[in-house]
Amino acid sequence: MAGEVTPHVPSWPHDSPIEVEYPPPPAVPGPPGPPGADGATGPAGPGVPPGGVTGQILVKKSDADFDCEWQTPV
Repeated sequence: MAGEVTPHVPSWPHDSPIEVEYPPPPAVPGPPGPPGADGATGPAGPGVPPGGVTGQILVKKSDADFDCEWQTPV
């Protein structure tokens, strides 16, 4: 047919070498996105135990978490 084009298909490895970069280059990170929405407020923590008077200090009673008491320094 007139005007018909026959595509050239390379016969590898002779016509067109295939280059593969291995390992692939590392991805380049883009700029950071906008901040997300704030999450829900969590429950209140144990806080400082009530009590104590002026001059007292808060000390741990044991190795357990949140086990503390007010003491007067000596």
